[in-house]
Amino acid sequence: MTSEIRRLRLALRDLVALSTIPAAWVGRDPATIAAGLSDVLVGTLHLDFAFVRLRDPNGGGAVDATRGNVWQRFPEWLERRLASGQSTHKEIIPDVSRDTQGYRGLVIPIGVDAAGGLVAVASDRADFPTETDQLLLSVAANEAATAFQSARLVHERRCAEEALRQARDELEMKVTERTDELRRMSVELARVSRVTVLGELAASIAHEINQPLAAIRANAAASLSWLGTRDPDMPKVRDALADIVTDAHRAGDVLQRIRQHATKTDPKMGHLDLNDVIQDVVALVRSEVHRHRASLRVALAAPLPPALGDRVQLQQVIINLVMNGVEAMATVDDRPRELVIRSAAPARDQVLVTVQDTGVGLDPRHADHLFDAFFTTKPGGMGIGLSISRSIIEGHGGRLWATPNAPHGATFQFTLPAMG
Repeated sequence: MTSEIRRLRLALRDLVALSTIPAAWVGRDPATIAAGLSDVLVGTLHLDFAFVRLRDPNGGGAVDATRGNVWQRFPEWLERRLASGQSTHKEIIPDVSRDTQGYRGLVIPIGVDAAGGLVAVASDRADFPTETDQLLLSVAANEAATAFQSARLVHERRCAEEALRQARDELEMKVTERTDELRRMSVELARVSRVTVLGELAASIAHEINQPLAAIRANAAASLSWLGTRDPDMPKVRDALADIVTDAHRAGDVLQRIRQHATKTDPKMGHLDLNDVIQDVVALVRSEVHRHRASLRVALAAPLPPALGDRVQLQQVIINLVMNGVEAMATVDDRPRELVIRSAAPARDQVLVTVQDTGVGLDPRHADHLFDAFFTTKPGGMGIGLSISRSIIEGHGGRLWATPNAPHGATFQFTLPAMG
């Protein structure tokens, strides 16, 4: 009875020891788990040989670990068993060593048909393997198989997370590249739109430049004439030269505006008085408006709070709206062709610019597509002016929209945040 109690105590001790082992295997790689189990079998259960094979039932590779060398024929025995197609089952081997007698072996499969691997052990104890030995080995093998599967799942999860991270990084990179490409395309389209507008304004620009040049020629000729007399009238010469300087600056301003609109430059944000921006546009478009037998009226609220923006881009927006209004009035003959540009400050944190015409108005069928890229109702139109204009205004934190007038024409207006 005493020996039986002692055996039960030893069995309980070993069972408790085995139950604490899996905690040490959490998060470990499969090879470490297999090696750890073989160490436990030899060290904790006092065996002379241990072979552990852990296999992924889902088709993954097997991991082997061996401790001790008393069962040297085991690899050969296992290969014969596998080559013959025999299913591995629980089996006691009476004699496992040619050189040393008395070693008995035990093979325990893990899972059905050893789908999870197997454990093979050997000992020289006369009563090995007892039922307790077999129970403990089965518990240890199943615990290791469970830990092995957990390790596989952890590994697969980490691989999936890494793949997801790489995919996310690649996607972010592609999104960044695509965004940069779209931004470059938008800038290029804006430049094309500016050049297109300049082509339409060629006559107006020529007229604007010819006026100061003609004045310069007249004043220069008069100055030369006065200087050629015996007693030149120097005050008149000075006034004429001053007029030449003024007209030269005027022509230079026109050329500078042309260069700003035609040059491919990056946006330059700064505090702007939109009334000044409107006046710059008026100087460029007034002759073109008159050429279309239309009148241009400006009603500016003063003072306006400053807005943060790019002068050239906002000039482009207003020019686009003005030219659209002029073209909308091209076929109107039964009423005055009048274009009005207004500015206002409807709120302390907002400025408003309005371009109103007396043209053909807005077709309700096209209202939802008015600002779509490449949508146009004009013969030969590109369909990018309003789309780019809205993009520019929204890029400035504002809003651009259109409304029909009663009884004729349309109003395009945009708001921008005002600087406090």
